[in-house]
Amino acid sequence: MKKRRILSGLLAVLIIAVLSGCNRTAAKDDKALSYLKKKYGTEFVIDGYQNSDNGKDVERAKMVAHAVNNKNKAFTVERIKLGTSTEITYDDDYFCRLVEPLYDQKIKDDLSKDFPDVKFAVHVAGLSFQEFDKYTDKSDYDRFIKNDSINKRLEIRAIVKCDDNFNKNVMAEKINSLMQRLVDDLKKEDSKVYVDAGFYLVKSNNYNKVSPEYISNRESRRVMDSKWGYENKDTTEKYVIGSFGLTSSDKFDTSEILKHMQYIR
Repeated sequence: MKKRRILSGLLAVLIIAVLSGCNRTAAKDDKALSYLKKKYGTEFVIDGYQNSDNGKDVERAKMVAHAVNNKNKAFTVERIKLGTSTEITYDDDYFCRLVEPLYDQKIKDDLSKDFPDVKFAVHVAGLSFQEFDKYTDKSDYDRFIKNDSINKRLEIRAIVKCDDNFNKNVMAEKINSLMQRLVDDLKKEDSKVYVDAGFYLVKSNNYNKVSPEYISNRESRRVMDSKWGYENKDTTEKYVIGSFGLTSSDKFDTSEILKHMQYIR
């Protein structure tokens, strides 16, 4: 009798697990994978639909994907079927992932000497997939960066090392100077680029435990798939004593940065 109850319980758990797994419809689209491989010459994996349980009955179904050799760099591929048309086309923003290391290196080369206690990571986003159609490989990197007709958005995540008893006024001045340099240097290449910078303050004993790449990849993936964000716990949040954002359209002012820092514990 006891054995039967145990088996019944295990069966119930198995049924719940299966049903729970069915809530998120897998996005299996062989045509999308063929499109990506032909365009970029590498293999890809589709993880699921962007903020949706399925891609049916919509004209534009956005899927989250990644290259087989880099699962941390997710991007969006869009399947388009307009109205009653039987034609299906695809767009994607994978090129943004390809160009990110170049931006990373540029920022490190420009700023690491003057700001040795800050680590950076860059996520490149655009407002229109069609803007990336002309760019597919490394030979296009410089042309992409300097093309100010593309609506590029650089989401930069910076980890800032803090001493145990750091002076908030000094830190605010440092971050203000850093933000000005960051924007000025990037706009030398592209005057219209939009910069969205997130600053994460971390005590010196935890500085090496926090990766800007981890935070950048996690934030961008969570935007693509909110369910993923809920299901994957942030393992570095406990080390961050304070965080805030600044953009290239803000008025750079130390007093404004101090307002962001007033609640830092």
